[in-house]
Amino acid sequence: MIARAISYINENLSGDLSLPAIARQPHHNVDYVSRYVKAVIGTTLQQFIIAKRITLAQQYLRKGNPLCDACYLSGFGNYSNFSRCFTRHTGMSPKQYQKKMTVQDNGGMTTRSP
Repeated sequence: MIARAISYINENLSGDLSLPAIARQPHHNVDYVSRYVKAVIGTTLQQFIIAKRITLAQQYLRKGNPLCDACYLSGFGNYSNFSRCFTRHTGMSPKQYQKKMTVQDNGGMTTRSP
């Protein structure tokens, strides 16, 4: 059941993931799936989804995607919620993260356009 739920999450990460939709995949009710997932992986299903989306957003930001694009491509519905969740999970704002990754990718040198 966990494998099917995680597989469904991974396949639909940038889409609209709701707990009822996830629970329908293994054909159980939402409360049962939520409790079972928390017992097995140690976190709620919603926290797991957010962590996966943050990881996806980090990939988009490292590739240089605009902040809003990273937000929506990783499945967040609005930028303020994305920024708040991203900051809570990473300890820095999406913009700070992207700047840090740009500096690291350039070997500590920042590049500026003329």
